[in-house]
Amino acid sequence: MPQITQVKVDPNNEDLDFIVSSWTYNPTKERIKERISRHLSEGKLFSMVYQNQLIGAVAYKEIDQNVSEITGIGISVKHRNQGFGRQLINIIEQEIPTKEILIETDNNAVNFYEHCEYKIYNTKTLDNGIIRYQLIKKKI
Repeated sequence: MPQITQVKVDPNNEDLDFIVSSWTYNPTKERIKERISRHLSEGKLFSMVYQNQLIGAVAYKEIDQNVSEITGIGISVKHRNQGFGRQLINIIEQEIPTKEILIETDNNAVNFYEHCEYKIYNTKTLDNGIIRYQLIKKKI
């Protein structure tokens, strides 16, 4: 069973950097470190460890007392399609105190979030032609 723990300071962990790079636009070492720093200062960042190896991470921030946004989530390539992403989503949804959770993604992950009961409420097309999906889940 994987362990989920909150990251309080940047651990300078290459595995975490690699996972965060998966949700960082045009990732460089500087952008990845900036992203981790922003997650730690503006929200919460969690790591997922399985068999003593960091295999995933997720970050969220509260927008207001009713709405939070998952600002990044990733699973190592080696551990994808094994249920770890869904476990991470399920655990973080329990951690998030608000009734609504937002997430924005692209074509690569929209089906995953729909299977996790998120609903598309808006789409937008970026200048480069990439379609971004904005999804919401209302907790019961």
